[in-house]
Amino acid sequence: MLSVARVFLVFVALPLATVVVAAPASGRTVSLGRSWRGRPIAAVEVGNRSGRRVLVVGCIHGNEPGGIPIARALERVSPHDLDLWIVPDLNPDGVAADTRQNAHGVDLNRNFPRHWRPMVGVYASGPHPLSERRRGSPMH
Repeated sequence: MLSVARVFLVFVALPLATVVVAAPASGRTVSLGRSWRGRPIAAVEVGNRSGRRVLVVGCIHGNEPGGIPIARALERVSPHDLDLWIVPDLNPDGVAADTRQNAHGVDLNRNFPRHWRPMVGVYASGPHPLSERRRGSPMH
């Protein structure tokens, strides 16, 4: 069975390496807003602004922060054909509390509008789709 790291390496990192310039990127940081507890949420844009737009989120579940260092590493690349938007941590309150959910107890993966349905418990979807959006947040 392939590990998550190996799957990432084979299907994401190696193909991305073929379109990356060796020089460090100078990205643009964009504030996306703040979490419910007031922690900043930001994106870094690197690459070619006229390239294909790609979004990478390093962490959406606070107790699964392994993608944050990978997202931070991607901030230093400069893809030729991609407009790469990187959000290292979409759930800083969950990371601080080491919980899957955000500060309202909502699993942000279950809060997107596509195929939304009410769920409770560890996978709580929130009272309605996009209920967790905040002014200036990625889903606003």
